Amino acid sequence: MDVLAEPTETPALVLTSKISFPNATKVNKKDAVLTTHIKNTGGYFENNLIAFVYLPTGGNSLTYLGYQKVIFDKNEEKTITFTGNIDLDSDSYLIAVYYWDTAISDWSQITPNEYSLLAFTLVDDATGVEKTTLNKLHLYPALAKDVLYLQSDDVVKIISIIDLSGKQILLMRPDKNGEIPIPVEGFSKGTYILQMESVTGIKVGKFIKK
Repeated sequence: MDVLAEPTETPALVLTSKISFPNATKVNKKDAVLTTHIKNTGGYFENNLIAFVYLPTGGNSLTYLGYQKVIFDKNEEKTITFTGNIDLDSDSYLIAVYYWDTAISDWSQITPNEYSLLAFTLVDDATGVEKTTLNKLHLYPALAKDVLYLQSDDVVKIISIIDLSGKQILLMRPDKNGEIPIPVEGFSKGTYILQMESVTGIKVGKFIKK
């Protein structure tokens, strides 16, 4: 008697909150950081994500941000960060997050669409609110060896560390304020991006692992 293979459940990626830049009115074209919260409500997913950039009027994509391969188990939720340069003129654009859909061999926008589509303004150098936000993120020491410390007066909900390729290296949910130790002894040497989500918003900074 032949044994039939169990059917493979199709992955189903959904956004649990709206995608966001630290300041969508002033996105630094040389160092853009887009954050998403994605949950897989279907079967196992091991494939690529990408954020496409469009004109405000739509049409074909002009470029992309943070192309990366990710793995989601069923019902797993992750914070995914798209980073990199956006080599376009300073102007207003739209950005949307997609996954590679093997069922159609093409990109599909992650639902719900109202969470996945964001209007933003690209600038040569982030100033104003975004720059102030970056400066307020207090990380030390400047060259971290074993432990990096984050000092925050606000209650920190989520700490996410990613490398410059866009891969998430560490995710913490400290749910406290004050001095928060972050273990980095297992990291390779290099520059990393740290994103902190607190009760007052999102802040992004960089540190170097020596």
